Amino acid sequence: MKYLISIFLSIVLIAAANGQNKAWIGISPGGAHEVNGVMINLFPDIEENKELTIIKGLELELSPAVPLILGITLVPVALGDHSWRNETNNLETIKEISGAHIGLINLEPTKIDGLEINAINLNSNCSGLSIAGLNILDEINGISIGLLRNYSSKCDGLQVGLINESPNLKGFQFGLWNKNQKRSLPFINWNFSEDENES
Repeated sequence: MKYLISIFLSIVLIAAANGQNKAWIGISPGGAHEVNGVMINLFPDIEENKELTIIKGLELELSPAVPLILGITLVPVALGDHSWRNETNNLETIKEISGAHIGLINLEPTKIDGLEINAINLNSNCSGLSIAGLNILDEINGISIGLLRNYSSKCDGLQVGLINESPNLKGFQFGLWNKNQKRSLPFINWNFSEDENES
């Protein structure tokens, strides 16, 4: 087993060191910008004018900075403060994933077609299924599950969580408290109209 792990790590390091534009295994930040296989993300790379990274396969988010990021962002975000997002919302999407994203925390502006599973998700557009303990999405087309708090700027589909909120919902919300552009209700809420009225 030690040898398999050594071979795997060697391949990953060689792929990153080559700085090839295309690879089947990549490391971020740095390395390939088009990965058809597995991308290992070691640290959030949020910057302006960053080259788009395209991943067809699996991204594993293994950031060692998670405890620091959690301490800075978790409390205000859990309480509904979205002011910190003004800086990152101005950034264009820096990552497109067709497949799956699995990680502890997602901070990078990401477009995901498929499945995303995070402890904390703070900045993505997802078409498919998004699962997180704290799930703060720009847009969801599909199902969003947030165990503690579930927020989507725009939701076409279903939100499930303790607290659900979407100022632009077209679908259903199931949770202890649910808020959309029409109303706030416990347990179940819905909206299917296009207009966005403040509730």
